[in-house]
Amino acid sequence: SRSRSRYGGSSDSVLIRRAVMGRVIGKGGVIINQIRQETGARVDAEDRDEDHCEFKIFGSEDQVQRAKSMILERADKANPSSLGDYGRDRGGEDGPEKEELEFPIGLFGGIIGARGAKIQEVRQNTGARVVVEKDQDTCRVIMSGSEEAVERARKMIKSLADEAKDGDDKHIEDDPDGERLEFPVSAAGRIIGSRGSQISEVRARSGANIKVEKNEDSCVVYLS
Repeated sequence: SRSRSRYGGSSDSVLIRRAVMGRVIGKGGVIINQIRQETGARVDAEDRDEDHCEFKIFGSEDQVQRAKSMILERADKANPSSLGDYGRDRGGEDGPEKEELEFPIGLFGGIIGARGAKIQEVRQNTGARVVVEKDQDTCRVIMSGSEEAVERARKMIKSLADEAKDGDDKHIEDDPDGERLEFPVSAAGRIIGSRGSQISEVRARSGANIKVEKNEDSCVVYLS
């Protein structure tokens, strides 16, 4: 959970299942060292119990947030159900209230934001514990905490989902600052991915509005 660090600046932690710890650390520590180098944060890993390990992160607020997002991204990429959860963020508030929302998988990126930035903002602004789980067809948002915290989180999540849906529906091809990419129609499946998984991942990691238009002889991707 986020706090002031005795090393100076901020600190936070991420709990993940032991099964994917190696994917986050990498062979010879190459991945976790890369995270340390790119973010400037101090990252320590330790066992919590037989099934979980914990990454403790220290540094400035920006360094800690970037390192945490990179760890969550690696764990989620290795196994979407491996996180404690996206990522069982322990900075949220426990409480008697619990609510669950379900959305199409295509809205996943719009809800979590690039590197999890939007869902982290929901946690920070509401005080609720918010977990996002995904499977092939849907993404589920599970909120818990006080009644007020859950209500605030529900409103923010629905707003993010509406924005993501509007982003898919609006004509982003008319954006003067946007970009248009054209590919053979045979490439559409690889671009979109199974049930939209690939294009959702691109939206989540980039934060861009992306529309894929499949025509008879071409596949056009609009970016804005």
